[in-house]
Amino acid sequence: MFEAEARWIAKCLEHASNNLEDNANSVLNLGSSTRHYREIAQPYINKLIFEPMKERFSFTHADAKQGDGIDLSGDFCEPAFWEQINDRSYDVIICSNLLTHVFDRDIIINNIKRLAKEKSYIVVTSPFIYPYCADPYDSKFRPDCQQLLGLFPELELLDAATVSSGTGHVYRLLRNKRDLASFLINVILPRKGMKRWRNVASDVPNIFMHFQTSCVFLQSVSRTKAVSDFAAGR
Repeated sequence: MFEAEARWIAKCLEHASNNLEDNANSVLNLGSSTRHYREIAQPYINKLIFEPMKERFSFTHADAKQGDGIDLSGDFCEPAFWEQINDRSYDVIICSNLLTHVFDRDIIINNIKRLAKEKSYIVVTSPFIYPYCADPYDSKFRPDCQQLLGLFPELELLDAATVSSGTGHVYRLLRNKRDLASFLINVILPRKGMKRWRNVASDVPNIFMHFQTSCVFLQSVSRTKAVSDFAAGR
């Protein structure tokens, strides 16, 4: 997650907090990674999103791996993971940069809808311009906002944005000669298989472009006033 994306998510969370009626509101953060990732590796995630809202929300952090700061872990594409939270529902669900790293997006999407309460808010982001990232799997799903919205036709759109990171692949590669050499070799030679080679080679046209993330802010029911309030920045 880049800082610009974290700021956008924080804006959505603040709006949700201001409009939810209950004082004990719950947030499910899918694809959370560890506490170290949120607070040390990318400290702006905690600083912008979670720290300001710790008195207003209870957070459940979920990830495929286990680790400190992860409350629920397991394979998001397996029923066993979702059985851990069959009896729960959430006021806000954050699904940040997860849908490109799973084998079956429909399972995640359907469970997000199932776990959302009436009038719940859903924040979904996905890389739009970003290089191949086997973490450990990358489907190369790179939707624009309209495509991302199309995955949730039953939900009301409150806001959408394509957020730029302010940096790009070429700048990252130039900072590390080993990464640059590895990238060039992988583009020239399919040393890790043809599928991976095609995925890496497909990034070449975007190498000078800034990384971009598609972001949509949704709600489980239509609320015309909420849409107008969000657009006005209230």
